[in-house]
Amino acid sequence: MSIANDHARLTRRLQRFLLCVAALGLIAAQIYGGWRCSAGFLLGAIASWWNFRNLHNIVNALGTANSTGGLGAAAWILFRFIVLVLGAFVMLRFTQISVYAAFTGLFVSVGAVILEAIFELTYER
Repeated sequence: MSIANDHARLTRRLQRFLLCVAALGLIAAQIYGGWRCSAGFLLGAIASWWNFRNLHNIVNALGTANSTGGLGAAAWILFRFIVLVLGAFVMLRFTQISVYAAFTGLFVSVGAVILEAIFELTYER
């Protein structure tokens, strides 16, 4: 097996784990706190997925001929942080969506990585 093939399989599994953790968290948020918590969790899970995709693209772009280098990646990370903070401010100020649930949703990718680690440890070949 090639490294590129392993990387593609890993990425697909992580995306599936992300979807599963987000779905289970969304159900739990709906049961626990109603629409305010589930909407917040959904926004956080979407931001977590967006962060995963952006980091994946940055890592894939590193070392390529048309890469912007470390400065471009740092600027993109700063931009994402600013968007996250502005989104939290808008949620706090203008909506009834639960900010705590949104921040909990941001950890969906962490849960997916933990599940992937358990998968790798269990089914190591």
